[in-house]
Formats: sequence, C-alpha cells, structure tokens
Amino acid sequence: DQVWQQLYQVNTIKRTELPLSLSQLIGIPLPLQADMDGTGVGATRTSTWERDVKFEEIITQWLPGEQLAYRFNFDHYAIPAQALDQHVRMGGAYFSPLSGAYQLRSDGHGGTWLSLTTTVEDRTHFGPYSRFWGELIFRDYHRLLLTLMKQRAERGKSTLQATPV
Repeated sequence: DQVWQQLYQVNTIKRTELPLSLSQLIGIPLPLQADMDGTGVGATRTSTWERDVKFEEIITQWLPGEQLAYRFNFDHYAIPAQALDQHVRMGGAYFSPLSGAYQLRSDGHGGTWLSLTTTVEDRTHFGPYSRFWGELIFRDYHRLLLTLMKQRAERGKSTLQATPV
C-alpha cells in the first residue's frame, strides 16, 4: 500500500529527494509533482516538471497494488519551446514517449519490487545510435523516479526494491 500510494499522487518533490543523474547534468527538467483527477481507468495524472513543462498521463490500467499503466498526452503548445532541446522535446519531431507503466510485485519477504517501463517512438532514423542514447536517458530518468518512490515508501516502513527497465 505504501508503494502504491507513491505512484498515483506524487506530492511536491524537493530537489534534495532526487539523486544526481545524467538527466540533470544534460539539462533535462526535473519532476516537481504529479496530480490525479480521480482513480481508475480513464483518470488523468498531470505531471509537472521544472521550466513549466506539463503533460498528461491518461490511465489505461489500474490494478491497485499491482499495476498503473498510462498513455502520454502532450499539448505541444503548453510546453515552452525553450524548456527542452528540440532533440529531446516530448512528442517532438525526433521522438515521442507513447506509454508507460509501473509494475509492483512482492519479493516474497514482505518487500515490494517496483519497475517502470516507457514505450518510445524513435523518429530519428539513426538506428542504434539514437536507441543507445534514448535508452541511456530513459534508464537514468527511471532510476531517478524509482529512487524517489523508494525513499518515500520506505519512510512509511515499506521495503521497496526499484529496478529500471
């Protein structure tokens, strides 16, 4: 329950809660919070990042304690042009995150394994080169988010092991 609570309603994130990451070093905005407008399939989670970046995650699977899956919905006009480099602009000309999912499972010893996956469309036509950089950046960002969830859940006396996918 502690882990599940961290997923759908992410209260204000302090910079000190986030580990140093490649994402930060190359200038990708950090997450600030995520707010749900309801629960269940069809609900919307609005994710807010630094530099006025906001986007929606429309819930496609809602299995409390097991899975939270979503598809991304980007309003390209709502994300300031200067907030992200054109090569990493979400839903831009080069790539577009399509969907994501958190999976929870018991480790058999009272703890929880949490994984995060993101499906991304690569429009660069650079093949292995763009895949390498895309996977590196998403793995790093996943680690950043999973570390945050782990720390917050553990404050609630839950044991969480986070694995980026």
